Amino acid sequence: GDGSVVGATIDDVTVSDSGSGEGVMLAGSTGTIALTNSTVSSGTDDAMVVTQPSGTLNLTLTGDTLTEANTAGNDALNISSTGSATVNPTISNTKINAARGDLFQLNIGDASSSTLSFMNNTLSNSNTNIVSGGGGVTITAGGGTSPHATLNYDIQHNTFRDSLGNAVGIVNEAGTNAIRGTFSKNTIGDAGVATSATAQGSEVAGAALQVVSSQINDAHNTGCN
Repeated sequence: GDGSVVGATIDDVTVSDSGSGEGVMLAGSTGTIALTNSTVSSGTDDAMVVTQPSGTLNLTLTGDTLTEANTAGNDALNISSTGSATVNPTISNTKINAARGDLFQLNIGDASSSTLSFMNNTLSNSNTNIVSGGGGVTITAGGGTSPHATLNYDIQHNTFRDSLGNAVGIVNEAGTNAIRGTFSKNTIGDAGVATSATAQGSEVAGAALQVVSSQINDAHNTGCN
């Protein structure tokens, strides 16, 4: 489904789009929206996409499964904000298990802001046609018109694997942006399994990123910059 929603709780549903659309699209929604214990997949676009051009959205995903297994598809979960909007995703106990693009992408542009809580999630990528440099998690702040974005993040107790590019990347784009966060007690890759974290990129690369008490396996190109 797609469109603008003002507050909603959605529980225990299955959404699948085998055509050219998104599984779930939220455009300019406001209030608090919760998706729990649900399964979302898509055809040649994103499994779930959220665009926030104005207003405030508090988005909660709990116990869900997101899949973009189509070899012509894009991201499993794509969230973006522009203008002076605010989007606050809280994602927990969720499985994100395939994407040709990114498993999870969060783009905070212009003068918009976001507080991200990402806890106890399991990310792996079974898509057989991951784009070069993709397949992991990409979080960006800045860019756009007069960029001075604000991003706060708390990323803890997750597992990440099977990326081609950076397993986890936090990027400071153009502009005077404020980025602060915690990356703690995560597991990246499987011990003893070559390229299980990433085949091309860094296990962790980021702006204002301090890795604390995390297990990084197959760490052939780890960077925190």
